[in-house]
Amino acid sequence: MKNCFFILLILCFTCPPAVGTEVETESLDTPELQENVVVILSYQQSYDWLIPWNKKALRQSTGAALVIAPRLLLTTAELVANHTLIEVRKPGDPGSYEAGIHLLDYGMNLALLHVSDPLFWHGLSPVEWGELKLGSGEIVYWKNKNEWQSISANIKQLFVGYRSRSQSRFPILEVIASLKSDVQGNP
Repeated sequence: MKNCFFILLILCFTCPPAVGTEVETESLDTPELQENVVVILSYQQSYDWLIPWNKKALRQSTGAALVIAPRLLLTTAELVANHTLIEVRKPGDPGSYEAGIHLLDYGMNLALLHVSDPLFWHGLSPVEWGELKLGSGEIVYWKNKNEWQSISANIKQLFVGYRSRSQSRFPILEVIASLKSDVQGNP
């Protein structure tokens, strides 16, 4: 199984949500991730800063979440900020389930979600955390919709960083990887 430490970092820190995309959860081509990763659809409506009693138009964002403990999903706080509804879809299941926020930390850009419906958790299991080893490894990340990519990388170091804006410390994994760009020049 691929080292889930990489998956956590890539899903939660580097994948911005795709706005207004349709999601099909049938064809995740990485079978070992199907029991650990789900798709999040977040419907968001923020307040207008110029006219604070008015809300902006409703928008939909799509992202991924990682099953990290029984009945808990980890995703980015940015994905679920100002939510009006959070839907969760798992691979191979055409239905969607309503999720709620268990914990939210904007400083770390992390959110823990819970889903009350026991049917949602059938076939899902928490990730198996591996030991971080310096040297070469593989990074698996969610490119868009159901497309998974993997690249070889060299893990240089793991250290604790400091973010002055949120006055918080967090882990930083420094990797060296060569991202090949596609025909349009996108990495």
